[in-house]
Amino acid sequence: MKSPVGQTFLYDLEAIDGELHGNWAKLINYLIKEREIMFKNQSVEEASDIEIRLAEAYFKNYQETENLEHLNQAYNHLDLAKTIAIENQNYIDMCRLIMLKGFLATKSNLSNQARAYFEEALQLANDYNLLNIKREIVENLEQLKTGMIQKSANSILRRIFNRLTFRKTEEVKAKKKGAIYSIFIGTQDRAWELMLINEKKGNMNDASYLQGFLDLWKNVSKSQPHQTIYFTVSKGAVLIENSAHFQLFAFCDHLDYLTRLTIQNFLPDLENFSFRYIPEELEEKILKTLDKSIGKFAPVDLT
Repeated sequence: MKSPVGQTFLYDLEAIDGELHGNWAKLINYLIKEREIMFKNQSVEEASDIEIRLAEAYFKNYQETENLEHLNQAYNHLDLAKTIAIENQNYIDMCRLIMLKGFLATKSNLSNQARAYFEEALQLANDYNLLNIKREIVENLEQLKTGMIQKSANSILRRIFNRLTFRKTEEVKAKKKGAIYSIFIGTQDRAWELMLINEKKGNMNDASYLQGFLDLWKNVSKSQPHQTIYFTVSKGAVLIENSAHFQLFAFCDHLDYLTRLTIQNFLPDLENFSFRYIPEELEEKILKTLDKSIGKFAPVDLT
């Protein structure tokens, strides 16, 4: 049982025990341990299943505690599962994952947010002519409008979670690893900022493009702490990550699952860094962490 497969099996048994007893913290803890083994071995066969189970566990935690951080974590894990669906070009799963976010918002009494997610799923269903799931989404929107959706939300949530997790694992093809050209990291109060470029894959134009996006974002956005936001742009994609003290913008060609997971784990690591209030120590920590996980980055000055 000391092999990665054996360890994963034991962790999964502990996770199931947590789920059966309604111990969501235990379920989350052991699913994360499973994911760490998977990440270490660059194996993503069960990644979608783990992310969706984590989303459900965090939502259960949110329902018991009403702590919005748990709801945002549920959204984040569904976004990671959606990244895998995008890589696999599985548009039906993409629709269902967006619908799930809509139902989580519904159960959290966030009707405007729920409507936005259902409309996003409907647009995707229209784009790819997914007629059956389109009918489901239209029905959900109608029930949301009439206020009837709350009565069926629990059973639909359970059904979608089951449909997305309890199935035969799909064949996973080799995916192109995402290239991150430039990264911006700053404190939420803008007192400290750092712009970086990938020494092998990035250049000053990439940093300037990201700075332009950042300036635009400052003007049009409201603060959204602890949320992950992903944009497809003309030159690739931009991922925005937030934590209590930091904000990160990453400009890349596309984001594969493992790269996105690496970035999503980055800010919590900085939050736990003892010397995060010392700029020189913080910059050194960031560069070393990136060098180990993504690639060698260098600071640039755009002023």
